[in-house]
Amino acid sequence: MDYSGSDHLDVMAGALNYNEALHRLVLTALPTSAKDIVDFGAGSGTFASKMRDAGYPVTCIEPAQNLAKLLGSKGLATLPTLYSLDLQSVDFLYSLNVLEHIADEAAALDLCFQKMRLGGVILFYVPAFHVLFTSMDTAVGHHRRYRRHSLATAIQNAGFTIVTTRYADSLGFLASLYLKWTDRGHGTLHPGMVRFYDRAIFPLSLIMDRLCNRWFGKNVYVVARKDAHGRNCQSRRQVDNSESVPPMHAYKADK
Repeated sequence: MDYSGSDHLDVMAGALNYNEALHRLVLTALPTSAKDIVDFGAGSGTFASKMRDAGYPVTCIEPAQNLAKLLGSKGLATLPTLYSLDLQSVDFLYSLNVLEHIADEAAALDLCFQKMRLGGVILFYVPAFHVLFTSMDTAVGHHRRYRRHSLATAIQNAGFTIVTTRYADSLGFLASLYLKWTDRGHGTLHPGMVRFYDRAIFPLSLIMDRLCNRWFGKNVYVVARKDAHGRNCQSRRQVDNSESVPPMHAYKADK
């Protein structure tokens, strides 16, 4: 099937500061010894291309035929599903704004666990707070939004050990509340508004995240690891607030 939200991907490709901040988040979570890297839900290849340009070969997972064709035209190695990967073959898997599109999140995370090597690291970055759910979420096929606890719990239940979890884009939370109040049901993104927010507001949001990233943000992310005890652990760890992976404000985007 084709992905119907391609227009949104095109608009977000112009959010240069936002995309650079996410790319730096990926690089910071990336284990130094990682060789086999997967972009789960690579979309139009915005981040896979950045990883390749930085010297990291990436395998893209993208089931949408129109997007997979686009990835191929960019010279990116692409597979249709995680099932195409060997068991315990992945050192690092990152997934940016994808898990919310998957109806059965538990099955997807369980499959990620099976594909990761022991010591492998995952990064999931998703939209936060159901109160921010608008017609745009519906238009692009979102099933849910997350909070820190719900995202961490889903990933722990798959067998992973949480390294860190944070909210991101605190000012984006306020901007999204405004969009919620003015939502007319069109489900569209205005390119000019996205560029304005990205250039004028998002850099300030990264600074604000220093104070707010434990409490709220437009997005939330988790970094987790596949440990030896993993799925067989009798008692799950509480969500770890360690600074092993710096919060989003540590990544200053180029202007």
